[in-house]
Amino acid sequence: IDGTSLQFCLDHYQRQFLDYACEAPVVIACRCSPTQKAEMVRLIKEYTGKRTAAIGDGGNDVSMIQEAHVGLGIVGKEGKQASLAADFSVDQFSFITRLILWHGRNSYIRSSRLSQFVIHRGLIIAIIQAVFLPCSSTLPSPFSTAGCSSGMPLFTPWRPFFRLCSTRMSTNRWFCIILNFIETCKKADR
Repeated sequence: IDGTSLQFCLDHYQRQFLDYACEAPVVIACRCSPTQKAEMVRLIKEYTGKRTAAIGDGGNDVSMIQEAHVGLGIVGKEGKQASLAADFSVDQFSFITRLILWHGRNSYIRSSRLSQFVIHRGLIIAIIQAVFLPCSSTLPSPFSTAGCSSGMPLFTPWRPFFRLCSTRMSTNRWFCIILNFIETCKKADR
């Protein structure tokens, strides 16, 4: 789409134009002003909520490249303004495929390593608790009471937090009494 047609569509038929532009696999704007290019990228970002990439090779593409989530600048005959303002800079347009495939692959590898780490970490912690629990149920510890040796810590690791607010033990009763006393004193001061 050229600049005059783009301006007419954005002024009168913005919603319909964005519907058609989002259905298209690629939107190419030629002979547009830099503000029109940046406005187009901004509208696509807001309308779809997806990530956008802008590719440019000259100084008139700088605002569009900066508006997009990912800016790709091509060093060309028009100078280096676009490549200096971009997130990634390439020497030729044909290098963009290799750039996208390389960073896509790296992102996939990093995501899969993170998910494997999370799964294995949880598995290791569960195995350690399952192995250690029968051994530790007979050992004295500051946290052991009648309820802790039954296997509950395997399923409720947050038990010490709830123990502060329970009234089963005498020490917790004193804790609750002191806490209520402090709260009552605060209300009396108001």
